Amino acid sequence: MRGPTWVSGSWIRKPALYGVHADAGEGLSHHPEDEQLLICLAVSQMNLGRFPEALAILRRCPSHPSAQRLAAACRKATGRS
Repeated sequence: MRGPTWVSGSWIRKPALYGVHADAGEGLSHHPEDEQLLICLAVSQMNLGRFPEALAILRRCPSHPSAQRLAAACRKATGRS
């Protein structure tokens, strides 16, 4: 672990992000195509530095404006354009 991460205006430790990941994952088990849950899970992955995983999730909602913006950030972080 590389220390705290800045999320939504406050510093948090990365293990706290695993709870968000678990909650979104559980929600997706009930609503697998919910774009808001997909975005939440993708942002959680990005906060953990898992950009390829986040990009794979974002591909599930390609027309969502936030997904497009976040996917661009993932490609930039991984050196893909």
